[in-house]
Amino acid sequence: MEGWGLSGEALRTFAAFQYRAREMSYQAAYPGSECQVIELDDEQIGAYRVFRGSSEVRLVDIALLPAYRGKGIGSGLLLGLQREAANFGVPLTLNVDNGNARAKSLYSKLGFRTVQEGDVYSEMHWYGYGVLEGEGER
Repeated sequence: MEGWGLSGEALRTFAAFQYRAREMSYQAAYPGSECQVIELDDEQIGAYRVFRGSSEVRLVDIALLPAYRGKGIGSGLLLGLQREAANFGVPLTLNVDNGNARAKSLYSKLGFRTVQEGDVYSEMHWYGYGVLEGEGER
């Protein structure tokens, strides 16, 4: 954002505005969704937002600091959400940026399938309900 000529207080104000706008958008689209901070050794390293509806568990957003990507943290979180969705008998769903090949690869390895591909985002679903622990796609 430095390239935009913002620094100091202006940068903080802009970031706070963007955060509030994103949170309002998420709450409008997914009322009751919950945001959780991801911590490792008492350090905040990311966050994720989950919506738990009657017909799906949706990973609305996930972000990890770059230094913590590729270390199994996101995979562990997703596996936990897969177990939760399976327990409720609903799919785990998400949208992924089409330009994020690393994330798409991870989701595919974990058994997600693309159900709709858009210009910017693809919707992916994991249908693991009815699958016993340790069996099926993982």
